[in-house]
Amino acid sequence: MDMNWRKLSVYFFLPLAAMSVLVAMYFSGIRIFETIVAMPYLESVPFRMRRELGLMENLQVVLIAAALFIALRAVFNTTVLLPRVLFGLIGAMCLFMLLEETDYGLNYYEFLAGVPPGETANTRNLHNLGGAHKQMKRAGDILMVLVFVIAPLAMMRVRAKWIRFLVPDRYFLLTVLVAFLTSTVAHALEDRGLGVGLKSNISEFRETVTYYIAFLYIFALSRRELPEVGREKPGGVK
Repeated sequence: MDMNWRKLSVYFFLPLAAMSVLVAMYFSGIRIFETIVAMPYLESVPFRMRRELGLMENLQVVLIAAALFIALRAVFNTTVLLPRVLFGLIGAMCLFMLLEETDYGLNYYEFLAGVPPGETANTRNLHNLGGAHKQMKRAGDILMVLVFVIAPLAMMRVRAKWIRFLVPDRYFLLTVLVAFLTSTVAHALEDRGLGVGLKSNISEFRETVTYYIAFLYIFALSRRELPEVGREKPGGVK
């Protein structure tokens, strides 16, 4: 495909630069940088909650909130039923993820209210109950590969308008590559004993890119021209 430098910047260079900075800060061994990314030295809250107040986790929250806003705006910007339902479902998923990532507001409430570490809530969200987090993460990885790697390549020549509307841009392959590179480097540095604050949650680096991918897809989808309902030609391959 011909290089579109604007897309190349958005889909590759921007996330690569952002994650490179986060990885460099977290594994730098410089206390202030580590604190900014994951708050490992915030003794007023339990260690398991400290990373939730750091830059990386809050960047994830911003990305999800932005995706939610875009989905809701798309709902009200069209009178066509099908896309309204589509963006409504996307918005509902974004809202669920936003609530889960912020522990339904507990992260911020307990920090601002100064709740002592021994008195914080134990049950905080759904995705950490009964090992569900690992299952959801695995399902998310499979879904990302199917939607943002396989679909753009497999559906390149499909003519059905609604399929073409939904299929992600092929430039997402580069963003998935950023997620893979970020995860690989972060795990390699952790294996060397570098970094504090995340411990078994080093996958937060990859998760941040995953949320960026979701945000970018929803944003791109909201800007696409809607197919004319009822006028699509029968689906097929050129």
